[in-house]
Amino acid sequence: MSILLYNGSIKLYWLIIKISTPFSPKAKSWIVGRKNVFTTLQEHKSENEFRIWIHVSSLGEFEQGRPIIESLKKNHPNLKIILTFFSPSGFEIRKNYQQADLITYLPIDTKNNAKKFIELVNPSLAIFIKYDFWFHYFNQLKNKNIPLILVSALFRTNQIFFKSYGFIFLDLLRIPDHIFVQNEESKTILEKNKIHHVSVIPDTRIDRVFQISKTIKIDEIQKAVDFKGESKILILGSSYETEENLIKKMIRNSLNDWKIIITPHDVSPARIQSICHEFSEHACVLWTENYSKEDISKARILIVDTIGLLNKLYSLSNIVFIGGGFNKSIHNLLEPASFGNAIMFGPNGHQKFPEAGELINQDAAVLIKHPDDFELSLNNLIKENAYLNYGQNAKNYINTHTGGSSNVLDYLNKNYLTKFLD
Repeated sequence: MSILLYNGSIKLYWLIIKISTPFSPKAKSWIVGRKNVFTTLQEHKSENEFRIWIHVSSLGEFEQGRPIIESLKKNHPNLKIILTFFSPSGFEIRKNYQQADLITYLPIDTKNNAKKFIELVNPSLAIFIKYDFWFHYFNQLKNKNIPLILVSALFRTNQIFFKSYGFIFLDLLRIPDHIFVQNEESKTILEKNKIHHVSVIPDTRIDRVFQISKTIKIDEIQKAVDFKGESKILILGSSYETEENLIKKMIRNSLNDWKIIITPHDVSPARIQSICHEFSEHACVLWTENYSKEDISKARILIVDTIGLLNKLYSLSNIVFIGGGFNKSIHNLLEPASFGNAIMFGPNGHQKFPEAGELINQDAAVLIKHPDDFELSLNNLIKENAYLNYGQNAKNYINTHTGGSSNVLDYLNKNYLTKFLD
């Protein structure tokens, strides 16, 4: 009965997305992108290659897998990487990523799709990053005796695996040959359910953000460098209206000698226009417009109306107020931490990210439980330059939590790669 319900829910999910295509560009990309997957796989079919299939849900999971992919290709250039995405938001941004030999969507999880996909891909090894525990794909790998590794997984007691009705999903966690989890809590939960093929490693994203922090090119953000001058910088990272309104209230008092960089979550023209209107009493400049160095240096607020710059801009800031915490969930904390920023964020969604609690406990980040608490919290950071200590603690956290990717690669080399590639 559980399998029937699962299969029915998968088909219903596909139908809902298909119905949504006239109204949602993302839904349309999800459907259209999957139309030619099997044709593409047939064209790249091979029986004699050592292939590693790496699956990620979206962009965040790709960044967790990226250090592993690049190390694999560097150390074993002849192996082939097949990279699959579930979400268009990841696929569309990374579909031209050079380190993978083939990039495609993962077909929806039906028994026939899983069987056909794995026959065409013919992987020697499969690696799933963090999420996406697909019943038919996992079982097809098991039936074919193809090793499966989970990397950077997180588990909580309220997940469906550990519910009385979730036994078929719990059984999925017995299929992988090894599970790399991000914290001891996840390991303890699995072991209580008699799953012992588990290791705790640091989040592999930390290796990626550490790498980025060492390779920033100033010419890519020269406009922000000119804007900063000798000033201290506060960044609103992936901000929503709540974070922007809180900063607006303080820009003339506590932040009177600071400059502000606003990088909104939504960079649509209407949203950018709204931000410009809200801060119109201050000297604002837009990233995409041309200014002389003298003019941009006199501005008080820089509004970044494009994507792809935020992780670089963190190299210039002192305090970062991360967006999303007063909506559904916070955005990336590791990127600002890698550059030694004091970090602030709202109360929603941080429980799903172990680094949030760890950064708070190490006096590297401040949790704003209610908007009314923001002013006092920011003043406490600014007072006597406390943000400098918070920033150093954040950087120390990153420096002491690298190496997760190396743990995975050591395991792969010992158990699979040296046997088949050397």
